[in-house]
Amino acid sequence: MLQSIFRRYGKTNVYVLAFVVPLLVYFLWLGQKSVPDVSQRTRPRMQSLTATGRHFRLDDLPIRILSGAMHYFRVVPDYWRDRLRKLKAMGLNTVETYIAWNLHEPVPGRFDFSTGMRDLARFIRTAQSLDLHVIIRPGPYICAEWDNG
Repeated sequence: MLQSIFRRYGKTNVYVLAFVVPLLVYFLWLGQKSVPDVSQRTRPRMQSLTATGRHFRLDDLPIRILSGAMHYFRVVPDYWRDRLRKLKAMGLNTVETYIAWNLHEPVPGRFDFSTGMRDLARFIRTAQSLDLHVIIRPGPYICAEWDNG
């Protein structure tokens, strides 16, 4: 069964999706840490992404992943919602983005995931508010015409 999935979608894509969902949930949870009223907040439930036969299932419901790329760090945050709406208007249900590691670690050992165009959690929450799934592709090297990414 797994071999047919690998042949159909590519081994790397299957592994990336299996890695991305837990990482996505982690970043959503991490982003919610800055919410002032923590008494009202609950930790998000971990979703389950599985591959059965020739299909993916998200929480036991069939899902067809239709994805487009948008690099959040190349778009002004005030335009994220607009661009994601346009992505959704094209019939896509998922946005894929790299994480430009050198943008988030400008100085070795000092990380910034919360200011301006670096606010990855805000980008993910914006996509989530539009009912889009997010596939994130962390560095350290992203190979997207981005030096030292």
